[in-house]
This record gives sequence, C-alpha cells and structure tokens, in this order.
Amino acid sequence: TGHGKGEEIQEYTENFAVPGALVPNSVTYYYYGTANGAAGSAAAASLPDIPMVRTKTYRTVPTGSTNYTIGTLKSETFYSVVAPSSVRREKGEEISDYSIDYYSDGTKKGSTVYFYDGTVRASTLASGSSSPLYCAVTFRSGATADIYTKSWSEIVTLAQHLYVQSESFYYTGHGKGDEVLDYSIHYHQGYVTRDYTVYFYGDAAVPVRAASSSLYALTRATATVDASYVAQRATVAWSDKALFKSATVNYITGRNKGEEQADYAYSYAGSTTPLTMIAYFYGTGATLNRASAASIDDTLRRTVTYRGTDTTKYTSATWYYTGHGKGEEIQEYTESWSSAGAYAPPDTVTYYYYGAANGVVGAAASASVSDASMVRTRMYRTVSDGGYDYHLGTLKSETLYSVVAPGGVRRDKGDELADVTLMYLSDGVTAKSSSVNYYRNASGVLNRAANAGSGDVLYKTSQYRGGGMSGLEFATPSAGVEITDTGLGAV
Repeated sequence: TGHGKGEEIQEYTENFAVPGALVPNSVTYYYYGTANGAAGSAAAASLPDIPMVRTKTYRTVPTGSTNYTIGTLKSETFYSVVAPSSVRREKGEEISDYSIDYYSDGTKKGSTVYFYDGTVRASTLASGSSSPLYCAVTFRSGATADIYTKSWSEIVTLAQHLYVQSESFYYTGHGKGDEVLDYSIHYHQGYVTRDYTVYFYGDAAVPVRAASSSLYALTRATATVDASYVAQRATVAWSDKALFKSATVNYITGRNKGEEQADYAYSYAGSTTPLTMIAYFYGTGATLNRASAASIDDTLRRTVTYRGTDTTKYTSATWYYTGHGKGEEIQEYTESWSSAGAYAPPDTVTYYYYGAANGVVGAAASASVSDASMVRTRMYRTVSDGGYDYHLGTLKSETLYSVVAPGGVRRDKGDELADVTLMYLSDGVTAKSSSVNYYRNASGVLNRAANAGSGDVLYKTSQYRGGGMSGLEFATPSAGVEITDTGLGAV
C-alpha cells in the first residue's frame, strides 16, 4: 500500500487447500518488470504502473496452529510484458509465456511452454491481442533453457522436443480466457506417443467434446486412448469405447466448474465391455463416502477394483495416505483377493515406499513427500483373525524400481521402471527366487531399468533360483542359477 490509495499492487496470495484451514499450503508472490523473461522486483520495490513479469509459488511449513514459514519453491510463471516492436503491454494485459515446476526438494521437475493461435509464442503477440491459448507443452527436466525463448520450429531443430512429456490442446471457440481443454497427448522420452486423453463435458447421458459443449459445462468424463488411434484424437466420441484404454466418470451434480470428483472408472481392451471397474471413496474418518455423498474438500481415501461391472466381485482395494491434502494423496497399501468377492481377509497386502534415488529402501507414504516416486513395493501374506479381520504375515516378495533415468534425470511419478523382484519362502526370510527385467530401446539394445529410457519396453525377464541379491542393489544376481528366460527372442 506504499503508493497510496488507488495504486495498491498485489504483493502475495495465501492459497488454502481446504476452506477454513488456518495455515495455507502455499504462498504466491508477485514480481514486476518491463522486460520479457526478467526476474522482476517485489511489490515493495516496484512502481504501481509496472506490469507483472513473474509469479513464484512456495510451499509452506506450519510452525503452529496458525503460523508458518516459507518452504521450497513449488513453481514459477513468467509473463510476456513486451509486445513486438518493443511496445510495452498495459498492466492486466500480461500473457503467460512459460512456467517451471519444482519437486519438494527444490530441484526442477519440468517446464510448460504456452502457444497461442497454433504455434505462436506470447512474446510475438501484439499488444492487446485477443488470441486464445491453443496448446500447452510440458517438457521433462532434461530440456535446456532454449525452450523458454525459442519458437516451436527452433525447439524442434535443437531437438528439445525429444523431452516433451505432454501436449494439451484447447478448444478456442469461446474466445480468450474461456478456452476449454479438449485433449492431451502423452509422450515417452524421445517424442514417442504413449497415449492420449480426451475430455468430455455436460450432464447429459452422453457427454460431448469441448467444441459441442457450453462454456460453463463441467468435465463429465475423461478417456485415455491408445497411441495407435492418435489420428482420431479430434473425433473420438464417448461411444467409441472400443478404442479406450480406460475412462473415468466424474460426479458433477450440484458442483461448480473445477469441483468435479472422480466417481468410478473402467478399463477396456478392444471391446465396449469393461474389463474392470474402479469405485472411488472419500473422507478420513471411519465412514467413507462415494463422490455423491462426499464434500468437495474430502480427500481420496480408497479405491476398490471390481471384475467387470459386478460390485460383488471385488479383487483389490487401495488405500491412500491423505496427510498432504486434497489432490496430493499417495498410495499407502493395496489389499488383494485371489477369489473375487470373497468375504474373507485379502490374500496379500502390498505396501508402497517412496524416494528420489535408485536402489534406496524408500519411505512409507506417511513419511514421504507427495511428489516422490515409488522406489519399492513389499507384498505380505496375511493371517486370518476371523471374518474379514486379519494381521500381516510373512514377507512374500519385494520389487525395486528405477526412479532416476540415464543422465540423472528423475523419472516422473508413474514412469518408474520395475528392475528386480525377490520372492521369499513362507518364513519370509529365505529367498526363493529373484527376477531381473530388461528393457529394449528403439535401437534394439537391452538395458537394465537404471539405464533404460521411459519409452523403452519390457522385453525380457530372467528368473534365478535361490537368493542371489545383495541387499537393495541394482545389480545382477550374484548367486543362484538362471531357470527361466521370458525374452521374446534374440536382439
């Protein structure tokens, strides 16, 4: 407020994950300047007519019931404040140019570059431009700073497009500021299409694509489609379930835009008949609710997977740790049944462990940060206590994952590669066997997980009799005899 009445400028914003919370989960600071890509000055050191050139969002660290300190940098966004011919944009006409996301330890996670009217960068748009956002391209952390200033054609020439993780395309028919997400293409390292997600809108029995929906329609469903059908990305309809890999349906009754909650999901395999159905349950107490009875602020606590669409044939239930807040839940453990729908304890329970380095033990969900990758799973046998009750028995198996790719690039959550699995006898101590995975790259070369790219495919698994693994190393078994090789053939 140092500039006087009518010339106040934004200094910072406290963001709360849950309404009514006394401590924000993040704080966004605003910086002002007169050059594209500049760091900018804080509000107290700026003038009231200077446009906003950057925002920085930090995580918070609670220090009491109502107090906090600033934690690590979560993200920052840079804005174009100078149009072609050095024309300065008016305050309020700044255009988002690119953003950078960071892991909770402060290391760079990735970057997103925004394109308008096709492949036009913000800095080339005229002052007062009404051009809507057309595409947001997210790059993995290995991309260089060239992506922040170069055109798309220059990015391709410099081979930086090989680091693209996803491209999100928007329907622009409603004009600037009212763009609606239409579909997103996801890529393996090397700009190889993995699959794509299509967004459907409206509250009718048959949801529609963005171009056919109203501006205020809620996201009714999303569908993930295999890469082999990427040519149909602009025309895929809700009725094309034979093309889907999976589909998630949101509960939207009585909700506002942005308040949709996942209600159930289906998986498909070349047919319109679902292979499995997943139901979502919300809350933190003893009673969990489906989306229709849940508050929009409730965290996801459990998902239950059913065979087909028969809700009496449950096969697994995954429980989530909710201590990080809504939208940042992480898998804690999964109960699995070999006989679908049996009123009995699960046959096994699998716990998940998280970390940021290959070959580490990892931390349990409750002791981990929300953006850590999964480094290990441990599957336990169960012992019945009568009815549905049980307690954990002996260790049955554990699997180690690679979370750091060649070059030290950290794999994104969900891109972890299984490396080694150890099986144990019923005493939970004596090793029964070990198996090692090998991945094949585009050149036909086989690599262990730590040396494989995110787009490399699992090609061979070698199984060894006996123990043979030395601790939690990413090493070839040091003892035992290879008893099976499930490779698909010589390379």
